[in-house]
Amino acid sequence: MTTNNDNFSIIANHIDVLKMAAQLSFKCEGCGWCCTHCDPVTLTASDVVTISDYLKKPLHVVSRKYTHIHKKTHQPSIKKTNPCGFYDVNSRTCKIYPARPLVCRSWPFMSGDYGVNDEQVVGVPVECPGAVKTYQTIRYLQDKLRGEIEAHPEILEKIRQSVDTEQLANEIINITRSKLLGRGGGINI
Repeated sequence: MTTNNDNFSIIANHIDVLKMAAQLSFKCEGCGWCCTHCDPVTLTASDVVTISDYLKKPLHVVSRKYTHIHKKTHQPSIKKTNPCGFYDVNSRTCKIYPARPLVCRSWPFMSGDYGVNDEQVVGVPVECPGAVKTYQTIRYLQDKLRGEIEAHPEILEKIRQSVDTEQLANEIINITRSKLLGRGGGINI
């Protein structure tokens, strides 16, 4: 027989769901830690095109001036980091914020952090006050949900019976993609 705690563990162990919940509720506090300490700042081909369009400069100019292949990761990356070449230290803002790379849009929870035995984990950079607050909020909600399930086990059964999990998963994925890509009614992360 499955206990309520076992049921909740099944829900809580879905790392992608936790990452999406964290990312969707994250609010940047503008401390600049990620812009001044993260290296590499990896780029997708789409990132370079978006930056080129935003700066209104030819793609080959942007590629040459702002990007390189990172020595350790062998990935296309922003050339200047620590701080990022697009970070304005005085105003503590990103000069290309509307066109910032995917890795910046998905900071701090959607990165591929790994723990003991190469298990994927949700990394919480303690230097980022927004990440810490988001983590604390999710932990609070998780504990509250656990309490509700323990107090009212029929809730979990009603959820199981009424939720089309495939449809719900697709909706979550679509919302997350929209936010990460800056689409969907102007929503940006």
